[in-house]
Amino acid sequence: MKRKIHFKKELDVNRQKAFDVVSKFDEYSEFLPGCTGSSLIKRDFPTEIGRLECNILGKEYFIISENTISEDSITTRSKVLLIILKVSGRLRQKVTIHVLYILKAN
Repeated sequence: MKRKIHFKKELDVNRQKAFDVVSKFDEYSEFLPGCTGSSLIKRDFPTEIGRLECNILGKEYFIISENTISEDSITTRSKVLLIILKVSGRLRQKVTIHVLYILKAN
């Protein structure tokens, strides 16, 4: 059974600036709920390979993930976890950052 956890934050910042922040894999632990560490292993646009350390619902995850970057979102996939970071809103108005965790069944 999959378990979904959704976080949403509305910010009064430029959309591109918000996306620039969420696209810095090495800094995920500074803003991504549950992320305790991250490091970029390889970048070959639009794909990145990285290592994530997360604590979600009291369970520790240490995963190697593949990130796919598009115009407004970053999708992080691994065998046990799917994270979607999406920046929505107009270019010069408030933006909403969505973080969706999908924990896959073991």
